[in-house]
Amino acid sequence: MDEYLESLKDAALWIKFLVLAVTAPIWIPAVKVFWAEVQQALADDGGLFGTAAPRAAAKRPPELDPWRSVPLGSAEARGQRPGSGGAGRGARGPARRAPLRRRL
Repeated sequence: MDEYLESLKDAALWIKFLVLAVTAPIWIPAVKVFWAEVQQALADDGGLFGTAAPRAAAKRPPELDPWRSVPLGSAEARGQRPGSGGAGRGARGPARRAPLRRRL
């Protein structure tokens, strides 16, 4: 018991606690985000410690992957299924010719 009480007088211990307390605004939000991602990834199995009830078997429809590059002019980027735009040029209608320029 005396060794434990003597170790509390060590300055290095209190410096470590001080560093943790000062840097807490940086690492606490990161730990919260990490915890939420781990819980979400393991939700089907009941969470990290298996205490949460597993989610229902019905899953949500797949969302767009934020890391996937989709060209802005594609049907997928406009919120349409590919090939559902109709004949010709799709939802915008038939192609038009540009007006001719006249020379003076």
